[in-house]
Amino acid sequence: MKIQLSLLFLSLLAGKAAAFQSTVPAPRPEQARAAEQNIETLFYGFHAMDAQPVNIGSCAAVPVAGCQCAFCTQLRQAGR
Repeated sequence: MKIQLSLLFLSLLAGKAAAFQSTVPAPRPEQARAAEQNIETLFYGFHAMDAQPVNIGSCAAVPVAGCQCAFCTQLRQAGR
């Protein structure tokens, strides 16, 4: 009886729940193109740091004196 009463109550309220359904407007083509271009410029954008030469195999990291973390230990073992 309790379940049947609950189902009746829910079915009566389900009709009113349609008022709370959200509608998402479809994106306009110009909005979609602008968003796509924005993502592309962020992904393929030029940055001043990209043009600087990179010396492969060099690292300016040095271990901290007295630190026993794994990173500093690896730097010490590498002879830095």
